[in-house]
Amino acid sequence: MSNSINKFARLMRNKLHEVEHRLEALKTASEVQAEHTEKAIRAHIVTLEDEAHEAKKSLDQARANMTDWVDETKEVVADWKAKFDTKMLQGRADRSERYADAALVVALAGVDNAEKAMLSADVARIDADASNKS
Repeated sequence: MSNSINKFARLMRNKLHEVEHRLEALKTASEVQAEHTEKAIRAHIVTLEDEAHEAKKSLDQARANMTDWVDETKEVVADWKAKFDTKMLQGRADRSERYADAALVVALAGVDNAEKAMLSADVARIDADASNKS
């Protein structure tokens, strides 16, 4: 159990560190060159969109794995335990691990989506501010 928790914590820390690093770099760049930064943000948004398209298959599979896991009712599992059905309980453990991995894929995709949304909001604000200057 601790291996799964450690894996999740490590991957989330890495993902959030990557996002923080990219945002810090964009913030620093924006203080130096606003126009260059806008182009960098727009390019990064395109990169995030491309990565999202590539990850869609993995995300769809992850959601399917999550659905499979959720479909097992407590009553069915209790019956397996009562009957000491090791094969079914082992299968459930395997599905639970796949569910945890799938949930991680979904969570990491959520972080990417949040980053893209925040950057898109910044670009929209830049566009709005530029139209006010005209």
